Amino acid sequence: MLDYILLGGFLGIFMCVIILIMFSNGFIGIVIRTSILVIIFLWLNKIIKSSFN
Repeated sequence: MLDYILLGGFLGIFMCVIILIMFSNGFIGIVIRTSILVIIFLWLNKIIKSSFN
């Protein structure tokens, strides 16, 4: 089960990178970049907590 979660996460990050490249211009790109970084950070935090429990 954990392998599927990790695979989905890597695919999600890969898609986020593609979206970042598409929207990297201007203020909207900065907003999208910061929000995606926050989402990735929260997701990694969740995985770390669930692996210790």
